[in-house]
Amino acid sequence: MALDILAGKAVGFLGTTGTPAAISLTASWTVGSGGATYTPVTGDTVYVAYNIGGGAADVDVTMTTSGYTEITEVYPAGGTTNANLAVFRKKMGGTPDTTVTPGSTTNNGYAGTVVIYVVSGIDSTPEDVTPTTASGTATAKANPPSISPATTGAVVLVFGGGSATTGAVYTQSGSELSNFVSVLSGDTVDSMIGGGTFAWTSGAFDPVIWAGGTAGANDSWSAACIAVRPIIVSTSKFFAQIF
Repeated sequence: MALDILAGKAVGFLGTTGTPAAISLTASWTVGSGGATYTPVTGDTVYVAYNIGGGAADVDVTMTTSGYTEITEVYPAGGTTNANLAVFRKKMGGTPDTTVTPGSTTNNGYAGTVVIYVVSGIDSTPEDVTPTTASGTATAKANPPSISPATTGAVVLVFGGGSATTGAVYTQSGSELSNFVSVLSGDTVDSMIGGGTFAWTSGAFDPVIWAGGTAGANDSWSAACIAVRPIIVSTSKFFAQIF
């Protein structure tokens, strides 16, 4: 069964020590095959990349909505405005969620941004290989890491987050990614995030550095690549001989 990116969007919000507003999973999608009002169904998997535009300290990136598994988290130690990026996954059960709520940004001045994709056709082992991460300081231009999937039909989810005192949305340097989205949220420390997908065929995939963003001395970025495995259908045949 082939993987399908059904819906995706990017959303930003102001910093809060409380709980951010819930984000709809049934409306305002901007990319994907399902349309702007796609509603997740049982068996769909929702991926959420959440970036917090933080300060010098590491920030714990969490989800308020239950059932999400953190796949990876990355933080560029050494900067003064650090991009704290984490990626979460949840498979929709018998009553699929209609909203998703990120956790606190931990500070009223730390803006938050998320990218959400709804994917169908994912195997019971969702990630094909270990996710890869990268980060850097003195610029917020995300440079996602290389990843080498192993299964035919795998799709790479590419996420990048940035932190800056004055940020800007991301754009692609080329057109290698499909379903690309980006958003900026301004606060005392700005947060920007982008995401895209890549239909892998063979070898290592090393995304090019993104355009847009900013390149201030105190800026930083974090990025992650997740290879999603399609459902593997056995082709074994069994034969019976009648005597």
